[in-house]
Amino acid sequence: MRAFHQTWLSRVCVLVVLSIILTAMPTSGSWAFLVQAQDPVQERAERPNRARPPSLSMATIPAPTPTPTITAEPSPSPTPEPTELPPAAPAQSIQASLRTVASPDTGSPDDQIELSLYLTAKEDLDMVTVYGELPQGLSFSAILDGNAGYMPEEHALLWVEERLQAGEERMVRIQVTINEQAPDLMRFAFSLSAPDRRDRSGGQVTVKREFGATTVDVSSEEGGTLRSADGRVEVVFPPGAVDKNVRVVHHAERVAHEDEDDSGPMLQFSLNAYTNDREGAPVRQFLKPLQLRVDVADLIDWGHIPYYLYVSLFYWDEETESWQTMPSSVEDGIVTADLSHFTDFGINFVGIESYGWVPSMNSAHVALFDGALKYDYPIEVPPGRGGARKMC
Repeated sequence: MRAFHQTWLSRVCVLVVLSIILTAMPTSGSWAFLVQAQDPVQERAERPNRARPPSLSMATIPAPTPTPTITAEPSPSPTPEPTELPPAAPAQSIQASLRTVASPDTGSPDDQIELSLYLTAKEDLDMVTVYGELPQGLSFSAILDGNAGYMPEEHALLWVEERLQAGEERMVRIQVTINEQAPDLMRFAFSLSAPDRRDRSGGQVTVKREFGATTVDVSSEEGGTLRSADGRVEVVFPPGAVDKNVRVVHHAERVAHEDEDDSGPMLQFSLNAYTNDREGAPVRQFLKPLQLRVDVADLIDWGHIPYYLYVSLFYWDEETESWQTMPSSVEDGIVTADLSHFTDFGINFVGIESYGWVPSMNSAHVALFDGALKYDYPIEVPPGRGGARKMC
């Protein structure tokens, strides 16, 4: 009975296990599994003998040959050939002339001066412009004739002609007034311009101011200094230069720019001294040298002085009635000299050849002397063999 129960119980267990397995397996493979489970030996006997495929591993699988990635490089843009433009023709200078006249050309403060400008075309021109800034010593008064205009902010004159034919002349007249700030020399410069033409200087007109005499008293004990009204001349009297008190007088005789077409000195003035008493006797000689300083900085174009010229002080020799140079020096446009007497003085150019090769410290110039100075000096030496003697 126990054996029966064991046999029956084992069969029930087998059936339960098979039910569980069949429930868990997919439907498509359940009967195959059941057959194998029931008789695996018989199944192997009935299965044909097949060659077993070789086992594969990662080591036996050849690595795929990497395909190189080819990146297409952008082809460079072709460099355009440089286009050579023909050189532009240089602009021609404007073919016109400007003539200026001042009437009168000299005056005192509050005097009126009439300036006339004559513009002449040498070719057909359009929109010709004349421009000029008035110097500070001149004040604008009025346009007397012509179509010019005054620009107060720029203190300038503007004159425009829309059309000029070759040979045609136009005129403008303006009136200016000499003011209190005017120096002894004023230059009113103009420029000419036109479309497609190179600007150029149109000339200038010169107006001069007159200054009266300058007088100063100098003490014999303390000395003194005279400064001219035009600001050009300064004379310093050291103490003891005169044995009596004197009155010194300066007169401005002439002033001109170096480029003015004139053979006279660019600056000329006179100095005189008189005893400061009833007699008023002239004093020509002094007990000590006086120092003279003359400002000519604005009268000379210092950058264009020829190498063979330099600026010097002159005095008027009454005996020979001629101008004579005297020792002087120049620095920053100031001429300095020592005076022992009074007469007329002037500032002008002097040539190097006037002094030959005398050293001078008046100004720096490049010497063009490229020769050599030679001389022989015989030296006696002891006699040589055979009595021969050489002079060397």
